[in-house]
Amino acid sequence: MMKSILMAFAVTIASVFAQDINVIPKPAEIVKGNGTFQLNADTEIVVSDGAEKTAKQLQDYLKPATGFTVSTKGTGNFFINLFSSSDNTISLVLDDESKLGAEAYKLESTSDQIVITAKTETGLFYGCQTLRQLLPVEIFSNEIHKNVKWTVPAVTIKDQPRFGWRGMMIDSSRHFQTVDYLKKFIDRLAMQKLNKFHWHIVDGHGWRLEIKKYPRLTDIGAWRPQPPIGRYGGFYTQEEVKEIVKYAADRHITVIPEIEMPGHSMAAIASYPELSCSKVEGTVAPFYEYPCAAQRFPHCKNSDVFCASNEKVFTFLEDVLKETFELFPSTYIHVGGDEVNKGDWKRCPSCQKFKKEQGLKDEHELQSYFMKRMEKFINKNGRRMIGWDEILEGGLAPNATVMSWRGIKGGIKSAKMGHDVVMSPEKPLYFDHGQSRHPSHPAHWPGIETLKEVYHYNPIPKELTAEEAKHILGAQANLWSVFIHTPELHDVQTYPRQFALAETVWTPLENKNWDDYLKRQAVSLKRLDQMNISYWIEPDMEKVAKWQPSMCKETNQEWTFDLTGKVKKSGRINFVFQYTRGGHRLDIEKAELLKNGQPVSSDEHDGFSGGSNHKNTYTLELKSFDPTAKYELKARVHSDGGTDSYGEISLTTADGIDWYKAPKLSNSSATKATTQNRDKKMYDWKERHNRCKKFVKKNSPDVIFIGDSITHYWGGEPSNRYKCAPKVWNKYFGNLNTANLGFGWDRTENVLWRLKNGALAETKPKLVVMMIGTNNLDINTDKEIADGIKAICDEINTQSPNTKILLVGILPRLKQYKTNPEDVNLLTSFLHNRNNVTYFNANYGFTDKDGKIKKELFRDEVHPNAKGYEVIGSTLKPVIEKLLK
Repeated sequence: MMKSILMAFAVTIASVFAQDINVIPKPAEIVKGNGTFQLNADTEIVVSDGAEKTAKQLQDYLKPATGFTVSTKGTGNFFINLFSSSDNTISLVLDDESKLGAEAYKLESTSDQIVITAKTETGLFYGCQTLRQLLPVEIFSNEIHKNVKWTVPAVTIKDQPRFGWRGMMIDSSRHFQTVDYLKKFIDRLAMQKLNKFHWHIVDGHGWRLEIKKYPRLTDIGAWRPQPPIGRYGGFYTQEEVKEIVKYAADRHITVIPEIEMPGHSMAAIASYPELSCSKVEGTVAPFYEYPCAAQRFPHCKNSDVFCASNEKVFTFLEDVLKETFELFPSTYIHVGGDEVNKGDWKRCPSCQKFKKEQGLKDEHELQSYFMKRMEKFINKNGRRMIGWDEILEGGLAPNATVMSWRGIKGGIKSAKMGHDVVMSPEKPLYFDHGQSRHPSHPAHWPGIETLKEVYHYNPIPKELTAEEAKHILGAQANLWSVFIHTPELHDVQTYPRQFALAETVWTPLENKNWDDYLKRQAVSLKRLDQMNISYWIEPDMEKVAKWQPSMCKETNQEWTFDLTGKVKKSGRINFVFQYTRGGHRLDIEKAELLKNGQPVSSDEHDGFSGGSNHKNTYTLELKSFDPTAKYELKARVHSDGGTDSYGEISLTTADGIDWYKAPKLSNSSATKATTQNRDKKMYDWKERHNRCKKFVKKNSPDVIFIGDSITHYWGGEPSNRYKCAPKVWNKYFGNLNTANLGFGWDRTENVLWRLKNGALAETKPKLVVMMIGTNNLDINTDKEIADGIKAICDEINTQSPNTKILLVGILPRLKQYKTNPEDVNLLTSFLHNRNNVTYFNANYGFTDKDGKIKKELFRDEVHPNAKGYEVIGSTLKPVIEKLLK
């Protein structure tokens, strides 16, 4: 947690701990000696051939806090030199003939010298990480500490990892991290001897990797429209990627890129719509809210899955992978493969035809065909494919490695089939889940994965034989950034669980001990303090009550719990309602604190606790404490949809924190847009809104057009794809005083936000024309459409009561209904009592006598071409002129 707020809850560390063996992860063998080695300004690093790079890194680790520029010297006959002149030295010994493993090391510390021996430079590097942790915690500071004795306890350590895959995943798609932060993240992996950085660099919410052959991936795919802040995103140039990969490699960490396919691909499809089954143009997926919302799938109607029958898709992906191979030298390339929306394939005639031609029985086998084909290409280029456990569906590619996230069953199945596996189960290794139920914990994806659960996780399932277990390469924790938009939040969700992860994948199972770990973790948290890294420390919470199904009703009821002896002083008291299990959540409306049966404080607001929580903390204040009084908690609650709910109510005096104040967007080189971004104005909603607002105030137009992308590209600020549309606009509306606000909306509340922050109240136009196209409002039911349009009309008339409104139906909900908009009765049901609202169906010009769409009027399934806009203009102009009279 933010240290300035929760420092009072941190464990107090005695200074004597600094000389204990408080290393994380715990080494395989430790033998304590007598005495200490003291590092000083005269200490030398003795370097054998091949260890020069590690020696320089050790120099850099030691200098900031000590102020010592520890000198280095090479040796001719190393071992003779080592034993003849060993006082006050740190020797780094590379021994090619050593029986130590590739990542193993031996560290021997006496009062005279420290010797680190390894077969490889990786082993030496890990020995240096252990040496850092043997020194006082201040060694991790960037400021000089003059009054610290830089001593290392005498000890012999023999160490090697339990697993070869010791990983962390970071998600740069949903929220973007700077290059500087990624380097800090890599440094912390190295400190804990983690060696795999799985980089989730593309997804539906943002494509972050520059691909030179396909510039629209970063011109368009890296930026999403994100109300209310405007345009959000960023990407990493190829030079920045190379910089990060090298930085990691220097610290013996492999960066494994994830190029999502065939699902989670909305950002790529927004850039190149022809790669989807529908070929419908759309945007990169915004979140429901900014900066966070509990969602996995993008909130847009355009497709997020590549068309499995389109050869252009495979050409595109192979081209992308060719550039990826050049940037990432890792053996493994992660291809995602999870949560594929196969409904697009079921509706796609081409995919269905292709499926029959290939003899595939269902869409699972179609996905298997897709993944096997990509694996052949990856193998052909000397790499190996790894994917989430959904790649098992329909048949696993021959040489694929599986990353098991939906529990451990996928990993067990794969290992029994003879495939290599990385265990990464959602429980307990998804660090975007909460660490705690405390109200001060940041918002998180539903679920609690505690520090203790991470520590006690064993990556080798008991269901595997010893031979099958050899396929378990290791384990990895994942940090999805849905709720994480700042470095501080990133750190709070990571620590201290990353310490527990490191021990889980490095330390021999028989050496692990929870109580001993907690002692060493307390010292490691002091190291984080020195580095100004935020972390979570659990504040005090006392369970004061619980509920169970026998207490629950679906109608409002009141519960009363005795708190006598549990309320101990005056002041603010937080009561946290926390669901623990069951099928349905508990809804809370009000909580009261009673003193001798009389209410003294109340908090009334709607909250709930279930698989996820919403405002489930109720804050009550006791102004005067009476030790002789009876205190009770009274709550008004009901169960939602069923009564099988269990939960607890806890008391804490620690206040919650608003972690989610929207940040200022960075102007760093990694986040700036290219000047060639032809769609910048389309995606920068806030900038566009401000320009439109100024225009409206200055010109006081009689007619204002609002609507979805049909409006946006017609006369507003069209892109090159619709360069003919302004001519049509001027032809039909050039003699009218008009303004086109466009919008390209995606949800009713976003349209309302723009209207409330606009200039309608000041200009009071005679007429607002609301164009209703296929994708407007992005909602699914007739009632929602009617309610959304009604809310927008109400807002217009609130700001400008005399303004008339013209609703223009242009192919509304075409994909769902294939009908004229007048057939959707609820769409206009509210118009009967609205004298100032007119509905006009502009769809007739787009259909023939049988009601079929005239494809010659469209550039795709949604947007009219120049001829289509001619139809709109010619039919709409007389209607507008009539309403203006």
